[in-house]
Amino acid sequence: MPITMIRDFCAQYDRDHGIMHVHFLPYSSSWDDEEFPGVIIRRAMSDERITGVRIIGYSRKSRDFLAAALPWLDIDALPSDSA
Repeated sequence: MPITMIRDFCAQYDRDHGIMHVHFLPYSSSWDDEEFPGVIIRRAMSDERITGVRIIGYSRKSRDFLAAALPWLDIDALPSDSA
């Protein structure tokens, strides 16, 4: 199955807690699943579409790890942890 890159998102880095919050869709009831260590995928309750991602320990995650864990997300478009 081909991967569709997600480039239209809102990302916010919580420097105090080291968490990158990424939102793709307007808020909807969602459930979370930690598919990779520190990478929590949010899925819509209604149809399981991915609605967002939380990356815990963002500044300690390598770009290679994130690209492998989230191949459908444009990792290079995420803000820097020092921004």
